[in-house]
Order: sequence, then C-alpha cells, then structure tokens
Amino acid sequence: YLVFGRVPFEGNGAREMFDSVCKSKLLFPTKPGVSAELKDLLRAILVKQPMSRPSLDEISQHAWLQQGMRTRMPTQDNSEFLTFSEDDLNTAILSIKAAIRSVI
Repeated sequence: YLVFGRVPFEGNGAREMFDSVCKSKLLFPTKPGVSAELKDLLRAILVKQPMSRPSLDEISQHAWLQQGMRTRMPTQDNSEFLTFSEDDLNTAILSIKAAIRSVI
C-alpha cells in the first residue's frame, strides 16, 4: 500500500482476501514506476508459500534496502520525490509482514 496506494490483493472480507492472496497473480501497476529491485523485494515478501518468504534479516539485506537505506519514490503526480529514512523503511517492512501474517 505504501508504494502503489493500494493493497496487492483484494477481496470482500477475510476469506475472499485469503483466496485472492493464494490464487491471484501478483501484478504491479504501471504508475508509479518502481525499480526492478523493489519489484524483486515485493515478489519475495509476497510469495505464496509462507515458509519460502524471506526472514526480516534477509529482507534487510536485500539490494533495494541496501541502496543507502534511503529511497526516493515518486509522489502521485510524479513531479516530486519523497525521501524515506531507515526507520521509515523498517516500520514499513514490519507492517507488511504483520499484514501478511494476519491474513494467513
């Protein structure tokens, strides 16, 4: 949600959301444009098999997070950039992992 402004899978209620997570293909919107490294990280975090997902330590070592731990992301109108601190990124990672765990 933090990157694209929407959740990657949708459903009306917990059961539909669970089915969507399990059965739907992960697709990325064309806007905002994001790096291949970020897509790779999101694919790893959102892999279907929970035991195949990376640990928080593995996530923290991912190339996208290692790029100075400061990332520039375009805003909705693509004319300005937001800068995220290491704390912001760590909080986002923990939130994503908690959201994934709450659906399973």
